[in-house]
Amino acid sequence: MIVYRSIINLLSPTIVSSESSWRLIRHSGSYISGLTFRGAFLTALMREGVDIRPEESDPKLIFHPLYPLIDGVAAKPAHPLMFKCKVCGSYTSTLKKLLEENSLEIPTKCSQGDHLFTLRPARGLVYIKNGMIKDADLDYVVLHSTGINKILRTSEVEMLYGYICLSPELQFFGLIVDLEDRIGELGLPSKMLIRIGRGGSRGFGLAELSLKRENGYIAKRCKEVEEVLDKLDNICVLISKSPTFRFSNSIGLELEPSVPDILEKVEIINKGNRVLSGITEVSGFGLKFNLPRVMMKCADIGSLFFYRFNGNVEELVTHELLGFGSFNIIGFNILEVLTHDPGLQS
Repeated sequence: MIVYRSIINLLSPTIVSSESSWRLIRHSGSYISGLTFRGAFLTALMREGVDIRPEESDPKLIFHPLYPLIDGVAAKPAHPLMFKCKVCGSYTSTLKKLLEENSLEIPTKCSQGDHLFTLRPARGLVYIKNGMIKDADLDYVVLHSTGINKILRTSEVEMLYGYICLSPELQFFGLIVDLEDRIGELGLPSKMLIRIGRGGSRGFGLAELSLKRENGYIAKRCKEVEEVLDKLDNICVLISKSPTFRFSNSIGLELEPSVPDILEKVEIINKGNRVLSGITEVSGFGLKFNLPRVMMKCADIGSLFFYRFNGNVEELVTHELLGFGSFNIIGFNILEVLTHDPGLQS
């Protein structure tokens, strides 16, 4: 198993979405999914004449979602137990109190202790800089275009479109896990141009992808995970970085990951082991038969899942890389051990 560090530099405004409302096409808002990343990567190879049929028939590349790089640090999703002060902007968390007292309460004071009743649930993405948690604010551009009548050479009535796009020069970071050195077999360069998202024919989504082999990633990550497990008395808190679900023989889809035997559920609230940030619907469109695919409900990014850890840390980190369940090849069920909670920074 080889881990590649992937950095994408946006060279043009980028629309990452499949959602539309009236004349507005909505952006994804925060991250580039593993499904979008995989499609853009393989499409770029196909246009360069690379035979991608082996990867289509027998996938060996796992594409993690891409999150923004802010000041050289990868952003991560905020979780439901994080709160932000509306006055000073500091973050606080109820994670430790939930684990110690089995109590889910909204705090009344911010982490600075000076402001009362000024907290709101954290939203979007955050990143850690110098031990402090900060907002990951992204830049967007708004563009407008109009439909043109090919016969009259004039603009069409009621065909004005607005686009909210991710701004050029933004950087995104993610991982590609290569199970059998397929990237090496393809002989890919360290840098290549790809198209991300919608509107490629109109100039949207041009980006430069940089790949670098990440030697020693597992050892470094094991050290980070061990420190967090020590602070939480071997309670492992997984946070979802992509839509998460698992198949159950009894009830169909469940809003939780499939985990190995080294993780045992810990009941925290109403005999459950999860705190969801929300429920999202995932679907797609099959080009082979020209039909929409089945829509599935999943736990949204930022959802938390609680387990008692009893095993080898390296095995846990390996599951972070491989994913926790089905459809990991296209970037679903990608979770990691929570390390960016405000209560874990001391």
